[in-house]
Amino acid sequence: MPEIIIYSGSFNPVHNGHTAVAQYVAEAGLCDEVWMVVSPQNPHKQDLTLAPEGDRLEMARIAVREQSTIRNVKVSDLEFELPRPSYTINTLQYLSAKFPGTRFSLLIGTDIIPSLHRWKNWQFLVNNCRIYVYPRKGTEFEQIGSGMIYLGGAPCVDVSSTGIRAALEEGGDLTGMLSRGVINYIYDKGLWVADAAKRRKNTLDKMIGQGGAGAQAYLERGRLLYRRSQYGEALNDFLRAGQLDPDNPEAREYIRMLRDIFEYRNMDIYNP
Repeated sequence: MPEIIIYSGSFNPVHNGHTAVAQYVAEAGLCDEVWMVVSPQNPHKQDLTLAPEGDRLEMARIAVREQSTIRNVKVSDLEFELPRPSYTINTLQYLSAKFPGTRFSLLIGTDIIPSLHRWKNWQFLVNNCRIYVYPRKGTEFEQIGSGMIYLGGAPCVDVSSTGIRAALEEGGDLTGMLSRGVINYIYDKGLWVADAAKRRKNTLDKMIGQGGAGAQAYLERGRLLYRRSQYGEALNDFLRAGQLDPDNPEAREYIRMLRDIFEYRNMDIYNP
């Protein structure tokens, strides 16, 4: 019987810990596929910082797409069509009815176990559903029910969505926490803090001003300037990034686009 592991969460935002665990489970041969199910409304998280569901879904897709080594991991919006709030038991019942020949299991972190008793029909879940549990820093595995399987070898990445949102508010460095595409998406959309991009640019200005900044710092600041249509300053940053990392395809592409913009601006439209 094929098995699909449901890895459900708010993913607010999705981070490198999420994708690392999904990749580990997929590559461990524990199932046929891992579905990262973006929950539109968690009944136990009435969080005012919750980003729009469409944005969280798109960021999850970006994160999985950028991890080119990930196999058999899919991002799903199936709970968007179900009654809200999103109860795991309802999702599993829906999936079992829709795919009767498939076993659906769950993937949770050890940090979830202490609150399992608050889940709807939790006793049925822990005794009748296979539940894979991966380690989270600061929490221990506790066997509850008969269906739990502890994945002690799974990566324990010390990063959380809460910490990421705090870093955004403070203009902190998100390197190593999020994929590059997700970082860009957050700043493009201004998620969680309206002036996140402004704060981040101030941080990058300071880093670059102190000297020794790498190509990624110039690339990131160049993107922020590009979005503000400050094309001259953006081009300078992309050129500097290209000097520091001559093989960087992103720097080359931005340089090409900006030179096209400048060429068009300088064109005499009356005498082409």
